Amino acid sequence: MYSNGPLNVSTVDRWLGKFNDKEDLTKDISSHIFRHTHVSKLAEAVFPLSVISDRVGHENEETTRKIYLHITKKFIKSMMIKLRNSVFQICVRFLSVFTF
Repeated sequence: MYSNGPLNVSTVDRWLGKFNDKEDLTKDISSHIFRHTHVSKLAEAVFPLSVISDRVGHENEETTRKIYLHITKKFIKSMMIKLRNSVFQICVRFLSVFTF
């Protein structure tokens, strides 16, 4: 039976392996994907790199930066596009006030 304690990583990987086989996915899912997702979400929420590095057990922040920072570049690019579009909309509204 199941205990109320933490899950064993090998048990989770076994469950995910069965799921991969059942769903016939193009890319297998392992428990390690949750680590990447967790770090990405922390970075997107603008947690300091030192906090993220400590959270995942890296002694050196550069290790965290090299492994995970590339994931958030897509997020940064999408935010820049949204910001640009927002500024454009504000300018259009502002200029429409002065249109004769």
